[in-house]
Amino acid sequence: EGPVEVICEERQIAPFTDIHEFCRRIGTKKVGKRVLEALVRSGSMDSLVKGCSDLSTVRSQLLGELDDAIQGAEQSARNLSMGITDMFGGVEEAHLTSGKAIRTLSKKERLDGEKETLGLYLTGHPIEEYADEISGICRKRIAQLEPGRGKQIAAGLIVLSRTRRNRNGGGMAFVILDDQSGRIEA
Repeated sequence: EGPVEVICEERQIAPFTDIHEFCRRIGTKKVGKRVLEALVRSGSMDSLVKGCSDLSTVRSQLLGELDDAIQGAEQSARNLSMGITDMFGGVEEAHLTSGKAIRTLSKKERLDGEKETLGLYLTGHPIEEYADEISGICRKRIAQLEPGRGKQIAAGLIVLSRTRRNRNGGGMAFVILDDQSGRIEA
């Protein structure tokens, strides 16, 4: 009868090896397809693809395998709940033979996915594509501009725009420019 002794074993949790294992271990009841897509688009699952350094290709591959991974996880959960085991490897090995052709995301699609899910560009900025042209037009980046009344030239990506009527009935437009170094309203 004395005091109750509780013995806890320390569990080592292995890192996920691929998207299929992630879905199987997490379970599709806890994490839905929209959440999984957001995780892939944000770059949170980039490490699950080995041997490829091109982020657009990595995310394309993950998005392409997502439906099969979810289906495999659901099938594994059903089999487990019914007590079914497969002596040939079952669903867990099915993804190794799936040879679907996958369209690689463009850099813009990859960056848009980051912006949509995270609220910021993580692995680049759309303005980088035009950096050479902009440097020929503007001597300073937005972060280097100084307050003053004189004319200053700025170039960037329009991230927000709004219009309104002025007192005379004419239109006015306000934009926020972003050139990766900073933002400014004009």
